[in-house]
Amino acid sequence: MSAEELPGFLDLFEKRAFNRKPEWNGCYCQFYLDDPSSTDPDDLTPERNREAACSRVRSGQMAGYLAYLGEACVGWCAAGPASSYPAFPKVSNQIARVLCFVIDENHRGQGISTELLNFAVNDFRAKGFELIEAAPSTTAADQASNYHGPLNMYLKAGFELGDDLGNGQVIVSKKLQN
Repeated sequence: MSAEELPGFLDLFEKRAFNRKPEWNGCYCQFYLDDPSSTDPDDLTPERNREAACSRVRSGQMAGYLAYLGEACVGWCAAGPASSYPAFPKVSNQIARVLCFVIDENHRGQGISTELLNFAVNDFRAKGFELIEAAPSTTAADQASNYHGPLNMYLKAGFELGDDLGNGQVIVSKKLQN
């Protein structure tokens, strides 16, 4: 995502993403970008998260992909180099991760997440990444709870099952280089 795309991102998050899940308002996809060892959970307010998202986008420290229908931003996929996410164990700089999807509630079930995932896979391949990982839910009961992306979507895209994390999520991965 570029700084020029920030208004679309903010519009999606602030107006259409979480009308049915108001407890998620204000996340701005900052959870995985914060270092849990140095971040006080009480400081993670919507205002702080918005400011952090804007700052990180402008500085190039927040990666992801946006989907548009006409002029409206209708989807977001948080994805980037694995080293960008301090909440996870450090791994090779050649591994990319897909963390979550946020889709306009009026456009869910229309394949936007699949298109974003396919775009991310192709972009990471073009950038020379060797592997892409994700951790979808195996127990999500609804679309909103599938914010890591549906397991079936990854399997259809050629991802292979890996370790069960024991928390209702499973690692999936796809080799990007031959």
